[in-house]
Amino acid sequence: MRQVVAFTLLLAGALLAVAGTPRAGTPVAVAVSPSSGREVAARVVAQAGGHLVRPSRFHWIVVAHRAEGAAAQGDFVAALYAAGATFVFDPHVAGGCL
Repeated sequence: MRQVVAFTLLLAGALLAVAGTPRAGTPVAVAVSPSSGREVAARVVAQAGGHLVRPSRFHWIVVAHRAEGAAAQGDFVAALYAAGATFVFDPHVAGGCL
């Protein structure tokens, strides 16, 4: 039974990783620590060279886009992680939840 549960979690994680990978040129959802606020998420986006598109219903997640003339999307995602993002994902994966 444990093997079935472990396999299911592994498969779900892999699917989320593939589906949640931000696409080039599209906005990304940026999550910081839940104990942080929207200000921290906004600071992470600014330090990475992006701008806010909109907040989400969760105070630790914002939707952002790389600024015009900034580095490529992959570099933007890496810059978000370097600036302190906990998780960066495609906001369409969460649908209306954000």
